[in-house]
Amino acid sequence: MRRRIVIVLISLLILLTSFVAWLGLTEAGLSFAISQAERFVPELSIKKISGRFYDGADFEQINYQIDDSSYLSISNVSMSWQVMHLFSGQFVIDKLAIGDVVITQNSAKKVESSPIVLPNINIPLAISLKNLSVNSLATIDPEQNKISLISGLKTDMTLWGDKLKIQSLFIHYADNVSLQLSGALRLSGQYKTDLAYQWTVLDPKLNTMSAKGHIKGNLTELKLEQQLLTPVESTQSITVSDLLDKVIWSANIKVPQLV
Repeated sequence: MRRRIVIVLISLLILLTSFVAWLGLTEAGLSFAISQAERFVPELSIKKISGRFYDGADFEQINYQIDDSSYLSISNVSMSWQVMHLFSGQFVIDKLAIGDVVITQNSAKKVESSPIVLPNINIPLAISLKNLSVNSLATIDPEQNKISLISGLKTDMTLWGDKLKIQSLFIHYADNVSLQLSGALRLSGQYKTDLAYQWTVLDPKLNTMSAKGHIKGNLTELKLEQQLLTPVESTQSITVSDLLDKVIWSANIKVPQLV
């Protein structure tokens, strides 16, 4: 009797191990998992899938129905990661390349005013995004007008607990506006912020406009110190208080000289 029980348990263990291996090491296993996800989330649809859970996957034509009046579409997503780092408490994503993202709104949505409450995010697993990129992000309004929000994004960041560390973040808009950012941000409590940035605007009429600055503070008080480099050298200091309620701000501008 005991021998039969042992045989049954060993057989079940072998079947379970084989299923996990099939799920993680084969493209068929990935396709099965995604099909189950689409069953439980009918708003989600993915037309083409390739790859495997073990090291990476590619997805094409992803659509998600946000609500009755809007939906999200992504042309393609390519991912690669290092599964073995999970045993040391890390989730390392080597690449997350997102293609063209479009948010379509079919009808005007009523916006109800309510107090802003930011969530407290605390991740027990260290997540490292070594190369996250977005090709473009746009919205389509009920009149079918397409509005481009960004024309390129690339970042390298890590999240551990509630601390988001941004090694680098590059954002481009319409090929003539760019923003670079780095620093750290707490995703809980007062959302302590310490970020350095630099932006550039290329305009044929105004020539090049560029500035660099620093943002430091929290939800109670946030300070921005900026130095405009071109075409006119100046410094700006802005202080914003009580960001989630009655926003109070003050500004100071100094123009030492004209270029």
